[in-house]
Amino acid sequence: MKIERYPELRKYIISELKQFRSPDEIAGRMKKEKIYPRANANSIYK
Repeated sequence: MKIERYPELRKYIISELKQFRSPDEIAGRMKKEKIYPRANANSIYK
């Protein structure tokens, strides 16, 4: 999975989840802020 291959991406997602953001919100924020690489909500849910 892409999230496992990119430690920075994994750290970002974990920090956002700790702030009680939903995977949908995290994915949308990554797209809006043009964060690369990015993961979609389904990948974050997994």
